[in-house]
Amino acid sequence: MTFRDFPQTPLSLRYLLLELLVKLFTIGIFSVEEGLKAWFELILVTTAICASGYLLWWQVPLLLIVVILSPIAAGMFSLLAPVYMNSENFTANNQFASTIQFISEYNLKEILRLSGDDLEQRLKQIHEVQKIFNENPKLVEQISKLQLALDNINQTHDIAVTKVTHNNKIKERKRYEEAEFKRKEWEDYQESLKKAAELKARQEKWLNEQRRKAQFTGGCPPYNKKCRDGYPIKVTIDKKEDGFDGIIWKPSDTEYEGIEPKWCYESVEEAEKEHGKYKFRRPKNSRGKPRK
Repeated sequence: MTFRDFPQTPLSLRYLLLELLVKLFTIGIFSVEEGLKAWFELILVTTAICASGYLLWWQVPLLLIVVILSPIAAGMFSLLAPVYMNSENFTANNQFASTIQFISEYNLKEILRLSGDDLEQRLKQIHEVQKIFNENPKLVEQISKLQLALDNINQTHDIAVTKVTHNNKIKERKRYEEAEFKRKEWEDYQESLKKAAELKARQEKWLNEQRRKAQFTGGCPPYNKKCRDGYPIKVTIDKKEDGFDGIIWKPSDTEYEGIEPKWCYESVEEAEKEHGKYKFRRPKNSRGKPRK
């Protein structure tokens, strides 16, 4: 017997049908006797088929038939129970027990390759199967192969629980590591902002001191006869007759590279707004007008 010999329906549906099929086959469904027993088995088979069809196709009429026939079958079984509860009827169903055992062995092997959501879903299905067997202890006691199947199911359950627990620990550790990484990243970011703010404060303090000493209200002192980054505009001290104290030079001026700055500014506008000890203007063109 191979796995292809069984109906190719999802294993989850087989689990849902397991309780119904166990009860159905283990009470001697293949009886050919006449009378009340034959009618009982006809009703039971019809109920089983309708229940199976409902679980497979979710058709409401099938469910209604099950609801109607199930109480009838239950009442008839209370009268016929002594007839069925004999060893001959149980031994006649070894083939079904073998099928259940085969499915349990298949799942025992399959559980080893499952992971993630598939593993957790299978564990829920195993819980359902265990519940079915636990609710039918007499059947398990009287059919030895069902006990073997139950052992396989319990072993599968233990493996699944171990794997799920291990996976949950991995997920929890991963969540913790991600949270720690984000926390550390946030702390580093805040620390960088703090250091940047402290550096800016020190630079502004130093710059204000330099301006005060040199009697400037804006700009920045040059370094090694060159303007610092961010302050490209040069000014020179050269008292003019029009009342200005120096000239403003920008990088586009042809004379720019040869000019040694007295002070530097971020823009021409800032240099023109200087209102400390000095006043500056742009150099004049050939027509006597300040350059743009």
